[in-house]
Amino acid sequence: MPLSISGIDFTALFVEKDGFIKLSFRSKGSFSVNDFARVHFKGGGHLNAAGGEHYDTLENTIQYF
Repeated sequence: MPLSISGIDFTALFVEKDGFIKLSFRSKGSFSVNDFARVHFKGGGHLNAAGGEHYDTLENTIQYF
């Protein structure tokens, strides 16, 4: 849904789990969320759909993001 908003090319979803934060990234066009997830959140996926994890609080994860 967020990618349907004009001018939005990248979205992120943060989900608190027990002891870590699960992240889900989506993009459109040539922005590689796969590269972003791999470099910053030990994750991966595809060009326009990827995910990762961060072992910290939600607040600290948002600041890092």
